[in-house]
Amino acid sequence: MIPVRLTTVSGETKSMSFTSNENVKTFIQRLEEQLPVGVAVNVDAPLIGIHGGWVIGKNESSGEEI
Repeated sequence: MIPVRLTTVSGETKSMSFTSNENVKTFIQRLEEQLPVGVAVNVDAPLIGIHGGWVIGKNESSGEEI
């Protein structure tokens, strides 16, 4: 399992586990597409070389819940 920790700019954290490197990459790509523009989440997955990388939202839809 590959542990991944997500941290918001306000300090809230969530831990997740994935079965493969490809699953982590897919999750990060989809997260970027789901987050509203201007929202950022820090992704930390040291086992696969991601050390505190920020994902910035690209979803321009207004009023849509994640």
